[in-house]
Amino acid sequence: MFFRLVLATLFAFSFAGHALSQVKAVSGGQIRVHHVGPFTGPLAGANKEALAGARLHLERVNAGGGVNGRSVEIVEIDDKQDAALTGQIVGELIERNEILTLFMPRTSPSVQAMLKLTEVAGIPIIAPQVGPEFLYDGKQQTAFMIRASYAAELLRAIELQVRLGRQSFAFLVSDDAYGNPLLATGTKKLSEIGLKPIFEKVDNRNANIDAALNKFIAAKPEVVFLICSVACASGFVNQYIGRGSSSQFVTLSNNSSNAFVKALGGNARGVIVMQVLPLPTSKTTRVSKEYAKLAASAKLEPSYAGLQGYVSARLLVEGLRKAGRNVSQSSLANSLESLRSLDLGDFVLSYGPNDRIGSAFIEETIISRDGKFLR
Repeated sequence: MFFRLVLATLFAFSFAGHALSQVKAVSGGQIRVHHVGPFTGPLAGANKEALAGARLHLERVNAGGGVNGRSVEIVEIDDKQDAALTGQIVGELIERNEILTLFMPRTSPSVQAMLKLTEVAGIPIIAPQVGPEFLYDGKQQTAFMIRASYAAELLRAIELQVRLGRQSFAFLVSDDAYGNPLLATGTKKLSEIGLKPIFEKVDNRNANIDAALNKFIAAKPEVVFLICSVACASGFVNQYIGRGSSSQFVTLSNNSSNAFVKALGGNARGVIVMQVLPLPTSKTTRVSKEYAKLAASAKLEPSYAGLQGYVSARLLVEGLRKAGRNVSQSSLANSLESLRSLDLGDFVLSYGPNDRIGSAFIEETIISRDGKFLR
């Protein structure tokens, strides 16, 4: 096993040496940032969508001479949505002194596996695509977030449905570091007003939703919270409706991609999706307009996932610029921490000592008849 005692001991002695030598990701004319994430499996489409948004900005920066005279390139490594493999990959990269930063990792279990290593190694993680609560507890100093937490999204979603008079709730949750804490958060919130939701857990990597379908169809909840992957959530909605049942479906920002809307097909209309970024097609929000213009020139359809990638790349580039020509893991982390108010265009990121949250922005959207996100 990767997480064995001897390796942990080796890390303790080797990281000091790594800090004294230039990381291999930085060369004379290039900076390589590592993305370890799912390129196969149910999250591959949404992940590629986000990375395409990041490249829009990086390609523009590189065409203008790069950052401090170096081009910025993304090294993509497939972890197959397997947290154990993520840990192994990152551990091996650390041992070879390859990593300057980990960029836009996906899935809560994988980020949790990374964090165990990056906290020791002093390697910054920039803009995880996920928002599990362990990244927001004030203890971790590695990951610089660009988004509000899943828990904050869920609490706001519950408050909205309660204000609308809804009284019966169900949770379809992934049985992992993403879903389990949110089930606890949601259950506690509803119990405070005397409500007890039903729930069913699934394997987020290969979700068997049969038990949930049978339970929820029998119970007829007014609201179903879909706290799982694109494939799991869309599969549930399609089969639930296909079996003649109806509820208000609510999901979180991890399912804000165009891939989710396409997977829902004709059943997309009326699904509520919580968002942690501005509307990517907004005609008034400057960061959205800039992103949409670049997306159009690249013949890409604007999306929340793409905007997330674009915003993430903006943060990465700003951090690298402030870190200077002699960029290192520690100087990059320090430069990111010094960004007290980074206005990307009507969307502000802010960090500081013991503050890695970045943004608290949350709003609700609903999918329209023609598959568009409406505020």
